[in-house]
Amino acid sequence: MGPLQLHRTTLTVLLLSCIVFVLATASSLPVSNDQEDSSQTDAYYCITTPPTGVQPPVATRRPRTLSTAAGQVVDEFHWLRDDSHSDPEVLGYLTAENAYSDAVLAQVQPLAAQLAAEMEGRLDKPNDPVPVRQGAWWYYERQEEGQRFWLRYRRPAQPAQQQQQQPQQQQHKQRNNKLTAGRTGATTTKHADVAKEQHAAGVGSLAWDEVGPSPDTPEEVVLDPNAECEHALAVLAVEAHSSSMHGTTSDGSGSSGSSSSSSSGGGSNADAEHCDVYGSSVSPDGALVAFGVDVSGSEQYQLLVRRISSGRTVLPAPLPGTSGDYEWAADSAGLFYLTRDSTTNRPWQGWYIGLGNSSSSGGTAAPLLLWQEDNPAFYLSLSRSSSGRFLLLSGASEVTRQVLLMDLQQQAPPSADAWLAPAPRVHGVQQQVVGHWQSWLFLLVVSPDTPNGQLLVAPVHAPQQHTVLLPHRREVELEDVRIFAHHLVLAERQLGHTTITVYCLPASSSAADVAACRYNSTAASAAEAVAEAQEARAAAEQKQQQQQPQQQQEHPASLQRQPNLRSASS
Repeated sequence: MGPLQLHRTTLTVLLLSCIVFVLATASSLPVSNDQEDSSQTDAYYCITTPPTGVQPPVATRRPRTLSTAAGQVVDEFHWLRDDSHSDPEVLGYLTAENAYSDAVLAQVQPLAAQLAAEMEGRLDKPNDPVPVRQGAWWYYERQEEGQRFWLRYRRPAQPAQQQQQQPQQQQHKQRNNKLTAGRTGATTTKHADVAKEQHAAGVGSLAWDEVGPSPDTPEEVVLDPNAECEHALAVLAVEAHSSSMHGTTSDGSGSSGSSSSSSSGGGSNADAEHCDVYGSSVSPDGALVAFGVDVSGSEQYQLLVRRISSGRTVLPAPLPGTSGDYEWAADSAGLFYLTRDSTTNRPWQGWYIGLGNSSSSGGTAAPLLLWQEDNPAFYLSLSRSSSGRFLLLSGASEVTRQVLLMDLQQQAPPSADAWLAPAPRVHGVQQQVVGHWQSWLFLLVVSPDTPNGQLLVAPVHAPQQHTVLLPHRREVELEDVRIFAHHLVLAERQLGHTTITVYCLPASSSAADVAACRYNSTAASAAEAVAEAQEARAAAEQKQQQQQPQQQQEHPASLQRQPNLRSASS
């Protein structure tokens, strides 16, 4: 019902814009010719009173006494509240309000269109986003001329051997650069070669010379939100017409509470043509795309799954009332999603639906409830770990957050008993699983005792056994943590400035390897960072030779065991 009440706000904004525009125009007109002034002013005449014969609708007063914290309150218009969006009397009154607004604004529309065109003409056209590699594809978005939504495209990634083939001129130029480079250049080249070897050794990593999709490879449309909205609104119009022909029913359709609200809410908004497409997610094998469509403005999305190659739907019918959080199973045979509570609209249930193998035409199974958050103060959200191995279910309130894990590589099918809790829910403590690396989980914890955050690490097989990797610091706030195949990246804020500190995740736990793998982005140059890393390596090796070597298990917590790690900005 909210979007239908925006007409009066729109009327006020347009009238104010009209007055400002007229005043600005009048101040710039010449005053020597009265006739010209009159004609110019008439061109920008604004309607500030209703046209003759047009009267605003008057809502009936129906007093109702309500008990509130402030005592008894009499609300004469309480009957206009219609949470089901289906009361014919309420919908009729709102329709009359909209008709009145349209009549008043009719003569202002040319000016409104002119103002909108002038403002849009001053906006720079957005650049195409940078493509993102996922699996064997490069994904990117582009907004076509005259389209409301950005379309999502993809191109196949080229084989690594093709990407690494460079023109002879470029290779010759690189050889000359290596010959003419000084000590700094040689050091930087060596550092780049090491990084290249590490990058190539990573499972599923990109080829070093791969910079994006080639324009020679075929382009494929992954999702066209404009077409999806057009289809959804057409279906909505047919349902509204059928409902009007057979009369309006309240709950006789047999639908659930959330789907009934969405359907009737969408029917009331059919004229406004509200539509939103959200949460597109491509399956790991690249065959399917899941997304949500909302035509009611309630942010309760109907979940659809389509086969990218043919556009055919996979689900027998759209799943209503979802939150827009969609994550795939590792084998692309199922989908995890959240649904909203029909009363509070908060995400509160986590589900799994089996789709069968995406390469086959197997049928879908009934949705399976995996988690239900009964505490009304907590909202659920769904994501995956940086490695893609773990499903993360976060339950958060204003001051508390708990994260549950599910291993997507387990052989058993998903179940409500498969969740792992790295730590219990404690009021005032906010937990966040920031990454997974090899056999370790990284957790960022903020609590009353550690308000700036501390970084913990725990083994995958025992996520409750925490070790402090980076302790709490009173003068430094740990804003963000990212885990990559070979690096740990920290965003730290101190004295109002944010710096990026990068650690190389050790191939071994030796002090030399660890000490050479920390540098800060505020360094004057990459050469200085490499030089300081070499100095740190030499000092660590010298110290190690003076001590009895001790065999240690490979453990990322060795990062915090080195008290003398040097930052490139120190």
